[in-house]
Amino acid sequence: MNARPVPHAPPMLNRRQASASVASLLAGGWAAPATAQAGADRVALVIGNSAYAGVPLFNPKNDARAMSDLLGRAGFQVDLQTDTMRIELVQAIARFGETIRQSAVRFAVFYYAGHGLQQDWRNYLVPVDAKVRSATDVQRNAVDVSELMRYMSDSKGRNYLVILDACREDPFAGTYRPAAKGLSPFDAPAGSLLAYATAPGKLALDGRGSNGLYTKHLVKELGVPEATLEDAFKRVRLNVRLESNGRQIPWESTSLEETVYLFQRKATKLSDTELERRFEQELADWSVVRGTNSVTALTDFIRKYPSGNASELAQAKLNRLLEDELRKVDESHREAARQKAAAAEAQRLKAEADERERREVAEREAARLAAEREAAARRAEADAKALQEARERAAREQRAREQQEALRVAQQRAAEADERRRQAERIEREAAAAAARRAEAARREIERLAAEEQRLALALPPEPPVPTVAPTPYFSGLNEHRRDYRVGDVYELRVVDLFNRSSRPLVMRVSAVDIGRDRVEYNGGEFTSDLMGNTTGNQRGSMGTPRQFYPSELVVGRRWQTMFRQNRTSGLNYTFRYDVKVAGREKVTVPAGTFDTYRIEALGYNMQLGAQIRRTIWVAPGVNADIAHEVWVRLSDGRIEQNDRQELVSVTRG
Repeated sequence: MNARPVPHAPPMLNRRQASASVASLLAGGWAAPATAQAGADRVALVIGNSAYAGVPLFNPKNDARAMSDLLGRAGFQVDLQTDTMRIELVQAIARFGETIRQSAVRFAVFYYAGHGLQQDWRNYLVPVDAKVRSATDVQRNAVDVSELMRYMSDSKGRNYLVILDACREDPFAGTYRPAAKGLSPFDAPAGSLLAYATAPGKLALDGRGSNGLYTKHLVKELGVPEATLEDAFKRVRLNVRLESNGRQIPWESTSLEETVYLFQRKATKLSDTELERRFEQELADWSVVRGTNSVTALTDFIRKYPSGNASELAQAKLNRLLEDELRKVDESHREAARQKAAAAEAQRLKAEADERERREVAEREAARLAAEREAAARRAEADAKALQEARERAAREQRAREQQEALRVAQQRAAEADERRRQAERIEREAAAAAARRAEAARREIERLAAEEQRLALALPPEPPVPTVAPTPYFSGLNEHRRDYRVGDVYELRVVDLFNRSSRPLVMRVSAVDIGRDRVEYNGGEFTSDLMGNTTGNQRGSMGTPRQFYPSELVVGRRWQTMFRQNRTSGLNYTFRYDVKVAGREKVTVPAGTFDTYRIEALGYNMQLGAQIRRTIWVAPGVNADIAHEVWVRLSDGRIEQNDRQELVSVTRG
């Protein structure tokens, strides 16, 4: 295990300083509003900031009112604040922090819509009176979210929901540009769910409807009384992602330790018969969509079963389909741009060829005119000589007239030659001007096509379907879980019996990959798995139903379930049920090396045998095999049936 601590949030004030701060507010005559009544078990602070002097926002105030109405209907005591100045925002958070310390509080919600930013991995909320021209001004004029997180960490044993819709563009109207866009990710404190309108470091759309894009779907999905928090946010994420064409993908960090509903409801446990009926219905629906490449069919399935037994499989397939669609759109735009560029180049070459031809014609015409001028000069010389001879022969009285006539003829011929010269020069100028106009038109067309190509490139969704977010001091990271199997891949493993420490080798050679059927075959069919790596068949038998021990996205706190059947070669059929979660990040050393991994923990049981099963799986993004995989099985009579660890020895790509 790596030794890097991952605190819930960066410290801002110590407890004594915070108490003094709150005391000073109280001494200044501030008192809690009537909405924060003593003894309330569900409380909420809702803030919407729109009226910024430099960059006003259209929807945060509307969003805050919509959330306040929703929470009020769900039984929360709501403190609604809009267009808060810094002192008001600090007071509201301090008031909320004191309220959630009351022993009666079981569920607290904080919602913020407005401008926000990150700096040095801290997140700041921007009051409407903030004036920021430097990084130092951020600390003085904005409000650090970590103070709220500290209150939450100090008041344990409650459920918290923190929603930050605070990732708009240019919060300070150009007077200061934060070094990083959007908000910084945090691992959620125990018992909390942190929800962000968009992925870390990205920007959210403010929208021009009655509500922003994120909160519009948030109010709709959280307003479904039977929806759990986690299911509602999964639906929100899917809806926003699709409506924004992938430009905005909300995300969550969760450490909820129980199933939480926004609307209070009596806890009801489904019977085995009801679970079986629901399981059968989901399997029937999954069998319809698993072989499809329809985005609509998959999204409908995920909306219906956001935390179902095939939801992670469906989400992983949807991620692949959306990425394929983006790739096809990208290739189509690029091909169109290439064709336009080729047409422009052909037009340019033709223009150059036409220009060369016109220049040759002009040069030939100029040479012809020069030859005519030279011939005219020779004729003039001959005429002058003849005139001289005529003058000598003619009588004195005729000589003057003949000379005058000769001079007139010479002048006329010289004028004709000069006119022909001017005509040639005019033709040459016209040809040059026409060539320049054609060259300028070709240049403008090339520039237009280049601008069009750039516009098309900018019009493409810039984000991959699922973002990858690097770890920070306060966040364990986020990666899509995807494996890229190729025929000929060889995965060498060793299986260690943890009872006696003996080991045996296991070699898995990929012998077939069928993407359409979501099937990978090893050793000629000895083993099979899906494209995520879930085993679907081995020496013990085949899985008659989908199995999901891997999430579509690896992020600490992610929870899901898997329930499946195994048809044993002995003729026995067993049903297994697991609760699975991404429990943490660890550095793990195996024979193949040391890897930075996500640790997945699965606790389940065999429903027929009553056997308890514990699986721990270590996976590393980009590695197409488990780094390590431990399995522990205890039968209903207390005997340990299995206790082994599988470790990666080497990977050879086909």
